[in-house]
Amino acid sequence: MTHQEKRERKDEIIRQYGAGDSISSLAIRHGLDAGYVRRILRQSGAALPSKPRGARRGTRREVSPRTRQVIFALGNSNATTKALAYRFQISRQRVQQIRDHAIADGELKPRSNHSKRINALDDADLCVH
Repeated sequence: MTHQEKRERKDEIIRQYGAGDSISSLAIRHGLDAGYVRRILRQSGAALPSKPRGARRGTRREVSPRTRQVIFALGNSNATTKALAYRFQISRQRVQQIRDHAIADGELKPRSNHSKRINALDDADLCVH
């Protein structure tokens, strides 16, 4: 592709974006990477939508009613993470995240294995060798 053809393609991308085409559709139409199309538009001075850069620090989203159900189930049952994930059709990792956030917010008490360890010690003490 010659320099002139590249320049014409860039002008066409800028014109089509101004007409309302999306960055992804322009990338597909011209066989380019979306990042390259963004760079062309940025260099031309076009107003681009801001790209989300992860969660905003210090702000918390409202807890959904579904998440509240999971928290309630975590606190009121001895169900395993796997069972809760299956019940609510979410991943086990998401159940753990909800549990960790609920504990950090004081909505849920951390589970303790202390009683299990004590019972295991008592059983071990009863064994006669």
